[in-house]
Amino acid sequence: MCGLMAAAMLVCIGCTTDDPVTDNPVDEIPGPDGPETEDPVFENGLCIYEDGSVLVQMDNGVDRVNGLLNAIENCADKTISVTATGEEVQCSNVFLLENGGHYYCEGKWVIKNDVTVKAFDSEGPMPIIQILADETGNINADMIRLEANVHFEGLYFLGKEAMTGVDQQRMLRIDGENLRLTLDSCFADYCHNFFIYVQNTGSKIYLRNSTFRNMAYNASSNGRLIDLRKMDTDTVLINNCLVYNNFGAIVRFDGAQVKRLVMSQSTFYNDGTVPEIARPASALIENNIFANVGFRNAATAIEFDSVTQTTEYDDVFWNIMNADEETDISGMDIIIRNNNVFNTEEMTALYNKYPETALAPTELSEEGQYLLEHGKLKFENNFSEILAFDNPAPIHYDFIDLYMSNPDAPDETYVGQEWFVDEDGIVGIELGKVYTFGYSPSSKSATASTTGGKIGAEL
Repeated sequence: MCGLMAAAMLVCIGCTTDDPVTDNPVDEIPGPDGPETEDPVFENGLCIYEDGSVLVQMDNGVDRVNGLLNAIENCADKTISVTATGEEVQCSNVFLLENGGHYYCEGKWVIKNDVTVKAFDSEGPMPIIQILADETGNINADMIRLEANVHFEGLYFLGKEAMTGVDQQRMLRIDGENLRLTLDSCFADYCHNFFIYVQNTGSKIYLRNSTFRNMAYNASSNGRLIDLRKMDTDTVLINNCLVYNNFGAIVRFDGAQVKRLVMSQSTFYNDGTVPEIARPASALIENNIFANVGFRNAATAIEFDSVTQTTEYDDVFWNIMNADEETDISGMDIIIRNNNVFNTEEMTALYNKYPETALAPTELSEEGQYLLEHGKLKFENNFSEILAFDNPAPIHYDFIDLYMSNPDAPDETYVGQEWFVDEDGIVGIELGKVYTFGYSPSSKSATASTTGGKIGAEL
């Protein structure tokens, strides 16, 4: 499993980027599909085109692994030779992956160049980026570490190790300062701790038109989409995404401040933790569906204080934190509007089953009320409508039942309890056959957006 793709024969005449990548607006999807060719010819695992883009041959997991990383390290920001003509061109830093092909991450991966990595054909099966144990059986805790701006498009990130099926701890880790990470039309599946782990300040994270699911580690608080870990961040944007069957926070702040937080036109389904807005500056949360979100918070929503001999209730759904009399709120601008927040009948039955330990979260936090009173929060047109989705992922209510019965139970309690969901029982996805979350055009949600159209993700 430790074989490496042979390095391409390249001539380096410059390793700096003269044309830095710039920010993209929400609706822009940069880059065309890959060059048209019916029969690409690979030399040393690469097919290099006249426009400087590089098609990377799929790995086989035996004598060819880490092909994508090798291609980036050997080509990015360098002069390379066109496969068909031998003409020297400047690498465009666009790396194309074969549709349906596997690209294995073995050992420590660090991307150090500004690059775009995308499917060769946007209409074909997604290329698969998958973790692979090294020859000693070790799995790197981080699948890919980033020290430069990276744009991923049309890719499937699979967190199950290829040989053992062990789930990845962390998929993408941002190590560099002021970096931009974009995922567009991607699919991420299976990990323990979190999908994006931020380890430096100033990051810009854009998640668009993508699906993120199956993130959890037994009954712990892991299973987060984005973990900021006290790292002040420029932008977090989640637009037209499906986020479901994840146990932890959508965005974990842990003291971090985000200058601009956007959650728009997305569907959050069976996610354990309510949305947080901590140390807010600018936030826009609109046109979303939150279905069965917050059961992890609900399981600890009622607590008896032995000192005061009183029962404390915490039924907060919109969890705005660190915005009070001791905080400078002059620059804050928070908008929460046109969102549908509901629990299914089965979930409501679980709240009723455990009235001493569980309480369905429905309210705005005290800090949110404070901002509302001072004109720094616009909170309007939010409602609750139970929707029947056309082909939603199943919910393992038995797992949630067990968790609500004793939120402090050790992880061993959940051995044998299924949490993850899959369409066909086979690891991987097939576009067109994944779970979908469409709903009746006659529902209130179908005309409830800020523009009079549907709310929730359209995927």
